[in-house]
Amino acid sequence: MKVSTGTQARFSLGSIAMDQWLFTREELQTTMPSIFNDCMSVHEEQGRRIAGCALIQTVGCRLGLSPIAIATATTFFHRFYTRHSFHDFNFEYIAGTCIFLAGKVEEAHRKLSDVIAAAAAFKYGTENHNKEKSRVFIEWREAILSHEILVMETLCFDFAIKHPQYYLFEFAEELKAPTDVLESASALAFDSARLPLCLMYKPRLIAAGCMILAYRANGLEVPLGDRENGRWSSLLAKDSDTLEEVMYEIMTVYQTSESHMNSERSRY
Repeated sequence: MKVSTGTQARFSLGSIAMDQWLFTREELQTTMPSIFNDCMSVHEEQGRRIAGCALIQTVGCRLGLSPIAIATATTFFHRFYTRHSFHDFNFEYIAGTCIFLAGKVEEAHRKLSDVIAAAAAFKYGTENHNKEKSRVFIEWREAILSHEILVMETLCFDFAIKHPQYYLFEFAEELKAPTDVLESASALAFDSARLPLCLMYKPRLIAAGCMILAYRANGLEVPLGDRENGRWSSLLAKDSDTLEEVMYEIMTVYQTSESHMNSERSRY
C-alpha cells in the first residue's frame, strides 16, 4: 500500500515530537529543573515521581479508567516535570490534573468532582475527607482547573502517545504468546510507569523488555520469532544491549518503589 505524503509527514512529525521527550540517564539526573535549579537530590526527585504516579494509578483504577488512559496520565506527569520543578508545583495537584486531562484525551472523560473525590480519598482517607469535604473539594477544584492549561502548554499540546501496551499486543500476536505471559507483561508495563522509563526508551523497547521478563517469570523460553519477516526477531538482533538495560530498569522499579515507601514511612 502506498503511503500518502500527508501520512508520511505525520509519521515524521510524530518521531520529532517523541524525540523531544527522550533523555539520557545523565540528563535525567543532572538537567531536570528540580535537580538543576533547586538542588533536589536524584533520590528525592525520583521519589516524587513515584509518589505522583502511584496517586495516578490508584485514583485511575478507582475511577475505572483503562490502563491506556492511566498510562497517558503518568506519561503527562513525567513529561511535565522535565520542564518544571517539583518545588514550584505540588505534584499531587499535577497528578490530579494529568488524570483529568488524560480522561479527555483518551475519550474516557470523568467528571471533575469524581476525580477530586477519588484523589482526596487517596490522600486524606475517607474519614478525613468527609470531615473537610467542602474545603478539600474547593482546593482541588481550583488547583486542577488552574493547572490544566499549564500542563497542556508544557506538553506542547502533544497528546498523541503510543504506549508499550500497544506493542505488547503486537508482539503477543506475532509470538502467539500464552495468556499468562501477556498478562504478566501488561502488569510489568503498568508498574514500570512509576519510573520515567518513557523518558529514556521508546515504547517498543519497553514492551519488548516486559515481554522477555514475562516469559522468564512464567518459566518459559523466550521465542526468537520469525527470523526473516518478524519484527520481534529484528528487534532482538538490533537492540539486544539496549533491551538488557530496559529489563534492568523495569526490575529496579519494585526495589526503588519499596525504598521510597520506607523513606516516607520513616518521616512519621
